[in-house]
Amino acid sequence: MQDHAIRARDALGASLLGLWRRVTPERAATGIAALCHRSDRAGPRVLLVTSRDGGHWDVPRGPADPARSEGLCALYLAWQAAGVLHGHVRNLPLGILSDAPQRPGAANAPVRASLYLVDVCELAPDWPEAADRERRWFTIDAAAQRVPGPVLKRMIGRL
Repeated sequence: MQDHAIRARDALGASLLGLWRRVTPERAATGIAALCHRSDRAGPRVLLVTSRDGGHWDVPRGPADPARSEGLCALYLAWQAAGVLHGHVRNLPLGILSDAPQRPGAANAPVRASLYLVDVCELAPDWPEAADRERRWFTIDAAAQRVPGPVLKRMIGRL
């Protein structure tokens, strides 16, 4: 196993080891997603946001920006969609989401997104998409029940 893979395995912990995959050109994603989480006295929590139309709960997602690293894109999306003011992002993705879009009228082709784990330290009271989205902390089980796609459900369930 290469040195960076060992560091990634150790950083993600044994429970997430099965989710880590090496990103190769043929598996490259067209988008980025941020799995925002925190742990407190009540246990681990996942931050979800509503879709712009309010139809479902999901993690912040969006297009990759070629001018930024994927990790920085994940932090930016977490800020835009959920108001994550301060957080730490892991330098390797947890895996690749390949779920069909959930929006009515959206193309049926799967959208591939690299999913990054974001450790949330602070939320802003106001954020760029606050008028369009609701945000809420969920337990691991509750979050896994609410998000679309079996891959994301499994990744949340293994946190």
